[in-house]
Amino acid sequence: ITARVYYEKVSDIVDQIPLSPTAEAPGNIDSANRYGIEWNSTFNFDTLGWHGGRLNVELNLQRSRVRDPLTGVRRSISNEMQRDIEIELRHDIPQTDWAWGLEYEDYRQAPGLRLTQINNFRSGAPFVGAYIEHKDVFGLRVRGGVYNILDRDENFTRTFFVDRRDGPVAFIEDRTREFGPIFSFQISGSF
Repeated sequence: ITARVYYEKVSDIVDQIPLSPTAEAPGNIDSANRYGIEWNSTFNFDTLGWHGGRLNVELNLQRSRVRDPLTGVRRSISNEMQRDIEIELRHDIPQTDWAWGLEYEDYRQAPGLRLTQINNFRSGAPFVGAYIEHKDVFGLRVRGGVYNILDRDENFTRTFFVDRRDGPVAFIEDRTREFGPIFSFQISGSF
């Protein structure tokens, strides 16, 4: 297990800042606070009697606070990754060239802020997959899998404001992308 808990005081962070009533550009905000945890681990299940089984976990959780240059309200750093989780359960079947596994991925990012709009990208469910693998087909590794088992979709919402983000809403763009199951076939290695 490797883990890191952190707190950072960031100076001169780059974000979108207003230049005039109608213009914006990337620029420096005085300061921000960022804190989080990073976790990376591998658990082998041999000692528990499940030979060849292992669990890999990568976890990044992060939050930040910055004073918005337009409204003065505290918010997250624009478009910053807030959660990133990857988990793999794998079983290399003893005394064979076969293995199978399950994979789980999920993430979330903070809304993106501009002078006249707020955009928010989010996913409906975690991305989950399963695979089976043979480690020696004529010296090559062959893997077949099915992913997006939970039928994850991607949602995007963008709110446009009449003049600036602190004024009335002009309109909202809202879209969803559905992509169903994904089938994968991979061959790797060298002759």
